[in-house]
Amino acid sequence: MISEKAVRMWIDMYLGDADPLDPLASPSYANLEGLPPLYIQTGSCELLLDDARHMAEVARGCGVPVELEVFDGMFHVWQLFFYMLPEGRDAVNKLGNFCRKKIVSSDTTKEQVG
Repeated sequence: MISEKAVRMWIDMYLGDADPLDPLASPSYANLEGLPPLYIQTGSCELLLDDARHMAEVARGCGVPVELEVFDGMFHVWQLFFYMLPEGRDAVNKLGNFCRKKIVSSDTTKEQVG
């Protein structure tokens, strides 16, 4: 879906003269403390697989609950092909379930506190 050459071009366009270690340029260099639970989906054939793993580690190190799921054989943004890939439907359903679980949990907590 994307090539390393294309990513390098996009990085240069995105960063310009900015420091690549600036948290505004890359959230993996930010203090993520206080973020809500994260659910990260990536494919095993994703060019950004290592970045997804690194982001999960950084978030966990900041005390953020993280679920990282690596889908075997999947590529960049395979979820967009949910209408023709069973793996895409599975990923979208899992994301929906994660969100529903967190929203229900949050609503229950609010009701108990409020």
